[in-house]
Amino acid sequence: MKYKNSQDISGSRRLKCAICHECINQNSNYFQSKCSFNLICEDCSRRFSEEDIELVISIFFLFGGYFGKTKKLKFSILEVLGNLINHFENDGDEMKLDSINIRLLHQALLHGITPQEFVKKVEFIAEYE
Repeated sequence: MKYKNSQDISGSRRLKCAICHECINQNSNYFQSKCSFNLICEDCSRRFSEEDIELVISIFFLFGGYFGKTKKLKFSILEVLGNLINHFENDGDEMKLDSINIRLLHQALLHGITPQEFVKKVEFIAEYE
C-alpha cells in the first residue's frame, strides 16, 4: 500500500477515514483506495488487506455505518442471523444466502470485527454447532 501524508491534501475541511470515521489530521499518513478513491487512515490500512478495504467501503456505502460504530455492544452471529432470517420472513422476501452473508458481515464490521475475525467466528460455529 502506498501511503501519502495528509499535508499533501489542500483545503480546510476535516477529512475522515472512510472505514472507521477517525479524523485524518494534518500530520498523519493515509491510504487512498484504488477503486473508490476514499481516504483510509493508517490504522485501517494496516488492519485490512487492500481487497478487504474495497469490500468494507462498498458495504458501508450500501448499508451505512462505520467500523466499530457499535463496538461496545455484544455481537452474536447466531442472534444476528436469526434476526435477519426473521426480517426476510416477515417481509416475505426471498432469503438469498449472499445477501444474508453480506448483512452478517456488515453487522460484524459495525461491532469492530474484521473480515478475518468474522470468518474465524463462522468457521468456529460451523465446526462446533
